[in-house]
Amino acid sequence: MTNEPEQLHTSPFDATRQTTTEGGEYWSARDLA
Repeated sequence: MTNEPEQLHTSPFDATRQTTTEGGEYWSARDLA
């Protein structure tokens, strides 16, 4: 067993997250619809 947490599920909200070159996060309304 490892000490790293297992990521079994990625939420659809996190899957559509985008980032800017400055590290900001945003979500496209078109992707969320």
